[in-house]
Amino acid sequence: MDEGTSKPPLSGWLGWLLAAMAVIVFATYGHYGTTWDEGAQTYYGELALEYFTSGFEDTSCNRFLDLRFYGPLPEMIPALLYSPDTRFDVRHLFFGLLALGILPALAIYGRLFRHPWVPPFAAVAVLMLPRFYGHIFNNSKDVPFAVATAWFMVAATALAARGGGWRTILCGLALGAAAWVRPGGYPLLMAYLVGAVALAVFLGLGEERKGVMKKARRWLAIPGVAAVGWLVMVLPWPWAHEDPIGHPLEAMQRSAAFTVEYPVLFEGEVISSKELPRTYLGKYLLITTPLTLLVLAALGAALAIVALVRRQERRQAFGGGVTLLWLGLPLVAFLVQRPNVYDGLRHFLFVLPAVAVLAGVGAAGILEQTRRRRLAWPLMVVALLIPVKDLVALHPYQMTYFNSLVGGLKGAYGRYETDYWVSSYREAMLWVNRQAAEDPGRQLRVLVAGGEGVYVRPAAEYYAVSNVEVVTPREVAQKQIPRSEIDFYLATTRYRHDARLDGEVVHAIGRQGAVFTVIKRLKAPAAAQVSPGG
Repeated sequence: MDEGTSKPPLSGWLGWLLAAMAVIVFATYGHYGTTWDEGAQTYYGELALEYFTSGFEDTSCNRFLDLRFYGPLPEMIPALLYSPDTRFDVRHLFFGLLALGILPALAIYGRLFRHPWVPPFAAVAVLMLPRFYGHIFNNSKDVPFAVATAWFMVAATALAARGGGWRTILCGLALGAAAWVRPGGYPLLMAYLVGAVALAVFLGLGEERKGVMKKARRWLAIPGVAAVGWLVMVLPWPWAHEDPIGHPLEAMQRSAAFTVEYPVLFEGEVISSKELPRTYLGKYLLITTPLTLLVLAALGAALAIVALVRRQERRQAFGGGVTLLWLGLPLVAFLVQRPNVYDGLRHFLFVLPAVAVLAGVGAAGILEQTRRRRLAWPLMVVALLIPVKDLVALHPYQMTYFNSLVGGLKGAYGRYETDYWVSSYREAMLWVNRQAAEDPGRQLRVLVAGGEGVYVRPAAEYYAVSNVEVVTPREVAQKQIPRSEIDFYLATTRYRHDARLDGEVVHAIGRQGAVFTVIKRLKAPAAAQVSPGG
């Protein structure tokens, strides 16, 4: 082993990293606002619990919006733990801790590469991706799916390199866990497994086993993985209980051909989500990955390609090839199919751990080519930690990060989506609460913009104090509430909701020159309403 590259003990650095991140999660989970989707997702989890506690009689969860197409287990677990007054805080803590599962997964996966610093570099790199980190507290679908995908890749590479047996069960469990969140990901993960096995055979991994059957165990394990994964997927999914084959297939088909159309702000133009250019996903990866990590990942990808071409280090070539497949297959599929997507990278967060692994490979590659490695590896750590500055500056809106290729968040504002999930409504409501605290005996009414009440109301109402009433545009229309009885208009800048009502802007929430949410005064303060004649 070369000087300065002694192998970092897995239990040592990983334990410290997990402990540090757990402290950060506990210290900050309450800073993250409720998103556009969380109210509906939370209710879906509660309805799914009713299904099981009623002895499978109450099937109302299968008729709530279109959420039957998604597995409810990630929503059900926090629903067992919270009360109505703590639901979103408990959810954010639960999902923040769950997201830490990505760290041991990348630590194990990184051992596919012969350089001992790939695992810690990859684990640190994934935390330095603002688009990933910013979602870990309040994204109950895409981050859990990304974590399960990482564990699936760990199991799939082990199966591909060493054969089936107990690895078939582990791989099937990871597949089912990913499908608990997004059943539509089931075919993609199976494609990853087939690709990993094919690559292992191509590189000659496992050829030391004698006998045709032993060499074929990897291929024979694939149907077993599919069967175990399907069973695990169906078990906690009420809608799948009605038709264990047909309904999951329908959910997968719907995921591949999503029909609901949304306007998307991309490159300064509002485009239908069904008509986005083929460059959409690739460009978002380029402009939302910190430049240091982007350069390291590009170097890691180049090293992986070289290893595949030369085939000198079979295990190294296998790790690099599977990681390129992890990242590249969705990119190619997007180019070919151009699916209906929106919200930037949100539906593709599961590829970001692959970017982190490639960044780790790139950093480790630099160490290998450097003579003074005792000095070089701390410099690589510093390079990986450069995004900390933006992670802190954007807190708690790391999901709005853009790099300098588009002028940072300030340059992206007005050209790309920023706080597309109205998580900034929490901070806005805290400002409203401070106004309400100045006159506790007076009731303030706040009109909250942004879609149906089941989506947008919880994002604001959860944080309102007792003398603040939250109403939605639909309620204003139904109850014919006059403008004179509304104190504030709280509106996201997305879809130009902030411009739909005139009023004095009294507060704005944003970061780094971008505005996410504005608060407009619609009714004059009480003292100003007194007529000159008294």
